[in-house]
Formats: sequence, C-alpha cells, structure tokens
Amino acid sequence: MSQHDKKLLNQLKQNLLVKTSLQETDLESIITIVSHLEQKAEHLDEVDQEKVKELHDTLSEHKKSLDLLKKGVAAVAPTLDEAKKKAFETMKTDLEKHRWSSWLAQPVYDYLVDKHINKKPVSKFKERLIGTV
Repeated sequence: MSQHDKKLLNQLKQNLLVKTSLQETDLESIITIVSHLEQKAEHLDEVDQEKVKELHDTLSEHKKSLDLLKKGVAAVAPTLDEAKKKAFETMKTDLEKHRWSSWLAQPVYDYLVDKHINKKPVSKFKERLIGTV
C-alpha cells in the first residue's frame, strides 16, 4: 500500500473519530473494517512482490537455459558444416572414380556446397551443368 493511501486512511480514521453524530459502536465497526482493509492491502502487496520475484527468477532461469542452448548450437554449427562438406567431398571422389560419372563430380559438388554450406541462392541444376552460370 502506498504512503499516500496510508495517509488517506489515517485521515479517514481521524475524521471518523472527530464526528460526534455517529454512535460509538458504528464508529468502532467502521474503524475495524478500515483496519482490516489495511491489513488485506498490505498482505496483497507482499503477495504481489513475491509473485514478481518468482516470475523474475523463472525468467532468469529461462534466459540462462536459452543462452546455454545458443552456445551449444553455435559450437555445433561449424562442425556440422564441416561434416556436410566432408560428405560432399566423399561423394565427389566417388563420382570421380567412375568413368561415366566423373564429369558430374565438380558441378554436383559446387551445387551442394553453394546450397547447403554457403546458403547461396542456386540456379537450376541443369543450367549449372550446361555452364550458363
């Protein structure tokens, strides 16, 4: 509960005490109700602060997990590209070994490297083979 609200409640209590037209029992019941409301408001403020702290802690944990995940992905990404490139090179050497497919080795290798490793936009495979690119 804010200081301003507390001040207003105290003024209300004082005004209620000053009024003589009210009966004593009515005045006491109103003061009791106001006190009860004050306690409830303070309790709700404490609960809200606890909830905010819990949410902040949860968000911090999620942020740490996300950062760890990002680091893990960043660490794997270069090795993944290297693994792809090695697989493409193996495919190229296998194509070069055979007389009927040796002419395909370099264009296929270039196409796969451009598409999957360099992430370049690639032209149609047929156009690459013809050599218009």
